[in-house]
Amino acid sequence: MNLWDRVLARIEGKLNRHSFATWFRPTQFLLQHGETLVVRVPSPQFKDWLDKNYRGVIDEALGELEAGSLQVVFE
Repeated sequence: MNLWDRVLARIEGKLNRHSFATWFRPTQFLLQHGETLVVRVPSPQFKDWLDKNYRGVIDEALGELEAGSLQVVFE
């Protein structure tokens, strides 16, 4: 299980089922390089929505996994 899958498992417990399925199920782990976790998203609009509305939840999940120094980048 990669780190993004572990982050998703944490986030799933914090959001309602519909929001998680809409905004996080379509994401895909690409790579982890140094302090950056690169995640593929379906579109630029998706990237903007996740950055604006879920950055706090993502950062919280990273902190819970003791990976708070990592930065998630959406492509």
